[in-house]
Amino acid sequence: MQQVINHVMEEDEPDDDQIDYAFRQYVARGKAARAARMVVTHRDSPVFDYGVPARLLADAERIATGQRVEVVESRDAALPGDDEMVRDFVPLGISDRLDAALAGGVGRGELLVILAPQNVGKTSYLWRIATNAALAGENCWTATLEIALRKCYGRYYQCLTGLTNTEMLTARRLINTRRKKVNGKVWFNDFRGRSKLSPAQLHAELEQARDEGKEVSFVMIDYAGIMKPDNARANRGDYLIKGEMVVDLRGVAAEFDVPIITAWQVNRIGSTKLVFGPEDVADSWEVTQHADIILGLNQTRQEQQENVMRVKVMKQREDTDKPLLYLHSDLRRMKICDLEGADDGEGEAG
Repeated sequence: MQQVINHVMEEDEPDDDQIDYAFRQYVARGKAARAARMVVTHRDSPVFDYGVPARLLADAERIATGQRVEVVESRDAALPGDDEMVRDFVPLGISDRLDAALAGGVGRGELLVILAPQNVGKTSYLWRIATNAALAGENCWTATLEIALRKCYGRYYQCLTGLTNTEMLTARRLINTRRKKVNGKVWFNDFRGRSKLSPAQLHAELEQARDEGKEVSFVMIDYAGIMKPDNARANRGDYLIKGEMVVDLRGVAAEFDVPIITAWQVNRIGSTKLVFGPEDVADSWEVTQHADIILGLNQTRQEQQENVMRVKVMKQREDTDKPLLYLHSDLRRMKICDLEGADDGEGEAG
């Protein structure tokens, strides 16, 4: 700090820009030095999260170059019909009625969370939506924190073919042909055998992908409930950490202007309800406070046998409508679509 003061005092008549520049360099160097110390101190630790120093260096660059939050005066703001007012979105592709209810799908820079009890189909729905995005030309960065990569490949191939696991064993040529015809790209990332993915590490991974020329336009994480908070919060031990982690995740979506879709678990009480609410979210109800879109999945045993899934729009930012939809959901073949003749619920269902 003394060096900054001396630098400013050496100028005969320092202007505001010179003072601003000097202090920005001081703060940026402090963050860069902190990142360097973290790497030197913890580089031999098998659980060290390199995403944290990467985020510090990104902050240092932002501060040093004077990047600021955009401020727009109301009389200069875009008007309806202008390009800036048009929402850029990616359809989910599993239901025309659901996409219509979400004003087209999940927007770029938005976070969508699928909320469901254990073993209902969170992973299958994530892979079906991600595959639909790839078929539509999106380049999808995917991460598994729970199931093996071979199972991820299998879900993806089922989405492309509609075959069961057994049927795929004799359909190698068909699978290879189908995957070559996908308009977008899919990158598989396995985070099971190393330190769990955190928002800071996700930021670093997307930065690296961009540096390597991979134009990521869609992100799927299976699933956020078992992600870890950034190291700065990891040892606090309060229930708000998970909610703050979702804030960070949504911030990554906004910074890279990509949709992020992920999932979260419902607690034991919520698992017994036909339609659950924010109070039934495992770990922290604050998760529902910060996501842009929340979809609740649930089904009775009979509905499971009949391949029927109840999908509740629990939250969205484009409309106040929160419909309850019934979808055909054959997860053995990864076929999810509108259920013909379904008597969908209206508004808030109990």
